[in-house]
Amino acid sequence: MEVPPPYPQMPMPRKNTKLIWGIVIGVLAVCCIGVGFMVFFFSKAFGKVMPIFGCGFKFQDIRSAVLHYANEHNGMLPNAKTWQDDIQPDLGAVHGMLEKERGPFGAIKPGDDFACNINEVKTGIAFNSDLSGKSLEEAKKQTNAILIYEIRDVMKNASGPYIPQTGSAPKVMDAPRGWFAAPVEGPIMVDFANGKKIRFEGNNPKIVNSDGTVANGG
Repeated sequence: MEVPPPYPQMPMPRKNTKLIWGIVIGVLAVCCIGVGFMVFFFSKAFGKVMPIFGCGFKFQDIRSAVLHYANEHNGMLPNAKTWQDDIQPDLGAVHGMLEKERGPFGAIKPGDDFACNINEVKTGIAFNSDLSGKSLEEAKKQTNAILIYEIRDVMKNASGPYIPQTGSAPKVMDAPRGWFAAPVEGPIMVDFANGKKIRFEGNNPKIVNSDGTVANGG
């Protein structure tokens, strides 16, 4: 009996390595482009918001320098007519304490402008003349007494009785914001977009919702 011829061996399918590598590279490219776009978008957004944080820190530092001045002058606040000149040595002391803690924001130092630069619009910082030469302890007894506040124009030794600004402050990310005003004591708060506020207290500013809760649980 004749043995039937063996079936011819079926050729093994050839792996299309070029196709596989093409798919892998395509997936990686899409992922990288997506991640790159997100990084670019958030870095641009952070770059627009960063100046308002820098301004808040500047208000904190100047307030600290004014309080340092009072501690070095028998508890008396500076004269409103010369307050910027008077607190220059105290700015040096504050800068020495905070420089390493502030990261990219830095800390104000002697000779720096008493101004905020937000989205290429400069605003000034003024001293509440109602507290000129007054006792710091007396100022602390006044409810929500404002020590320094933001004004439209940059002027040396700017001062005047504190009156809340009524016009629009320079916008942040095309959204309205409030004007900075630093009380003698307590956190510095400024209105932000969508009913939120930014609270500056220490080195960790937080965005606060309209109901008082901290955004993102920060």
